[in-house]
Amino acid sequence: MRKRIALCIAVLLSAGAYAEKTPGIYKKGWIDFNKNGVMDVYEDPSAPLEARV
Repeated sequence: MRKRIALCIAVLLSAGAYAEKTPGIYKKGWIDFNKNGVMDVYEDPSAPLEARV
């Protein structure tokens, strides 16, 4: 039983460490859909609809 608990704790800690290293797509005011770090015209909410499509 203790081995199962220790295994669960180890898995949860390693998953949390991995989640912090992955780059997020949510930026301040926009979402980086293709994860390139640059706001493209289709990701810019202030751009006109015709330009975004």
